[in-house]
Amino acid sequence: MPVVVTFEPIRPRSTDGESLSLKVHLANGGAADAAVPNPIAAAPGAPAWEILAPGASDWRKLEWTPPAVGHGRKAPPPPPPVLTVPANGATDAYLPLRDVAVGESRVRARAPAGADYTLATAEVSFKLEALAARGVSLGRSTDPTSQELFGVLLHANESECVVFQTRFQMPHAPGGIPEPAGFSRLATAAANAREPLCPDAAFERAGSMFTWAGWREGRTLCALALGEETPARLELEAEAVVLQATVLKRTLELEVFLVVGAELVLARFQAPRGAAAASGAIAWRAPLPGAFGAGAVAIDAVGEKERRHVALVTPEFEPRVFFATLWDEKPPAKWQERWLEAHAFVPGCRPAIRVSGDRARVATVVRSRVDDRPLVLATAELGLATAPDASVPEVEGPRFTSERLALDKGLEARAALVAFRGATPATVVEAADGTLHVPGRPETRPADPHQPLAIVALSMGTFIARVRRGLVVERL
Repeated sequence: MPVVVTFEPIRPRSTDGESLSLKVHLANGGAADAAVPNPIAAAPGAPAWEILAPGASDWRKLEWTPPAVGHGRKAPPPPPPVLTVPANGATDAYLPLRDVAVGESRVRARAPAGADYTLATAEVSFKLEALAARGVSLGRSTDPTSQELFGVLLHANESECVVFQTRFQMPHAPGGIPEPAGFSRLATAAANAREPLCPDAAFERAGSMFTWAGWREGRTLCALALGEETPARLELEAEAVVLQATVLKRTLELEVFLVVGAELVLARFQAPRGAAAASGAIAWRAPLPGAFGAGAVAIDAVGEKERRHVALVTPEFEPRVFFATLWDEKPPAKWQERWLEAHAFVPGCRPAIRVSGDRARVATVVRSRVDDRPLVLATAELGLATAPDASVPEVEGPRFTSERLALDKGLEARAALVAFRGATPATVVEAADGTLHVPGRPETRPADPHQPLAIVALSMGTFIARVRRGLVVERL
């Protein structure tokens, strides 16, 4: 029996949501090709597989099953019943492990009597750890005809922080929800990693086969280009607040907008070219127009001018909204300003930006200073120049509007996010106890201390990130 079969988990330690499988190795030490039963198929003569779940006392049967597929995709065919192992060679097969519980599991195999191969491994164990998300970032393509959605997640265990990426499949049917298509381990970050970055892109990223992921380690900004194993690193003089990352089609460079001290900073990472690895540098710095409380960055839709738009909110008793548009590689030359009279800044509430024609809108959650001090959605109305040298048009009507959010009286907000889907802003509020509240809906989503908050608006709806078995999105 020249064929020897061994098996091992592809990783002895994995994270909930990752694809799990056993690597089954078949080595042929003979001088002729050998045809043997496929060890992962339901074929005569194949090993019998069993798995013991964490805390269980009974072994259960383990066999190959097709993955769950959606959006009209076809399931892969079952494995062939026979494998041919070349003379003095080897081949591998992979047995998927699905619906595995968190904890330590064991897998064993038994060869039938008279098997024409030697099963050299009897039993293996592996550990699946619970997903502890430290941060989530959602990035989308701004192509309205072929939108794409990606996610980057930081998972922190006892000894390290792991960077994961998810690509979502867009639904074909109306009312569908983007479904995750893989939960991939990109890199291991330092234990102090924070603020994952998944950039918005002004093009269809899968079509270009280029994307980025980023994160911050203390004063160091890290950016990992697709296909690279080592991130580019950029040292900052102080810890920064990350506003947003973008990728422009004309350069494929990753741009990261930061607030460092009293400055707005643009960091730029060049894509790897040939033997040259990706690298990062500060493109420009500019003084903030006021104290920093919160901010947002938006990028033009595909086919537009690839402008970037920046909105900042001051943390004042009556906050101000500052807005500027970047037409070129220079920092903002002038800021528009709106004063949110009779309202108070709420920490943890991030604004959203919408641009259309010669108008821009910046929406943020604040608290009214009148009546019973409810949470309101304040929307600043601004003009938008249509050319670099054009003047900003005057805005007719009120300079800002406010709408009371239909939430429970006295709700204390720990965070709030806003996203524009067309002209309509959508809002989700995280209460002090961790529950999520959507204005106008009586139900709340349960509290979960491990749920970072992220929101994205797509053509088919507005969604929030949720950590389940990996990273998923739910309709708001």
